[in-house]
Amino acid sequence: MSSANGSDDLPPAYDIENDGPWPPTILVLVGQSIHAESAASAPLFQLSRGIDNVGSAMTEVELSRVQYGVKTGGGPDAEETPAMKKPRPRHVYTLKSMSRAPGGMESLPSTSPHYYIQATSRQQQTLGHLGLRKSRLRSRYSALPLDMSVKGDYGIPQFAKDAKALFQTQKKGDQWAWTDGEDKVVALQEESDGQHKLLVSAEMRSDAMASLVALWCCRIWEVSAENAPKVGGGIDGVRQQFKSAKGTPSQATVNRLLFGGTGA
Repeated sequence: MSSANGSDDLPPAYDIENDGPWPPTILVLVGQSIHAESAASAPLFQLSRGIDNVGSAMTEVELSRVQYGVKTGGGPDAEETPAMKKPRPRHVYTLKSMSRAPGGMESLPSTSPHYYIQATSRQQQTLGHLGLRKSRLRSRYSALPLDMSVKGDYGIPQFAKDAKALFQTQKKGDQWAWTDGEDKVVALQEESDGQHKLLVSAEMRSDAMASLVALWCCRIWEVSAENAPKVGGGIDGVRQQFKSAKGTPSQATVNRLLFGGTGA
């Protein structure tokens, strides 16, 4: 991304080590990288696997925020020429998918999300663990805080009781509009010529941006999985799905997809 002095070697001005606010911007998903539309050479976020061309075999993806720092000359009399430090990917969220309850025989209860984002630690700048809940009456998803403690019959994440949505997304025309907890539109999700874009229209704190990007990725992943061909071809078919996502399935995952069991 070009800097104020026109150099393409400097990091984006808003990708700050001190987690400063992000101005409105357009984010684009290209393969496993997310970057600003104006500069494909400077990834802002990185995924551990592709999410826009996968089936139901994949259940976990890591999202890292790529942080850049700028260093200048060493001494007080030295010429201070800005230079970019080595990028530092920081794992902020693990995106997860659950299609059925553990064991593979029963549907998930309505109190648990099919897609959710799990924060890696309290030290990372995020809004915490969030799950997507789909409205039954209309095409609307709410991002709700999760209770990650082992509760219920299956010991899986539950939507926190009486929690308020931190984000919501609803289809408007050909786009999905993302709103914040105050029902203010903060971003538009756009699909154009096979390219995934997030048009962020509001200044956002670093933690809110990371959470929004992770949720956006979950929606791309969900749509991709819904539209993917059913698993076929036995073990080879399952492995082919993981190959397209640049991952390797465990034998337990293969067994679960083929036979509906735990594959223990």
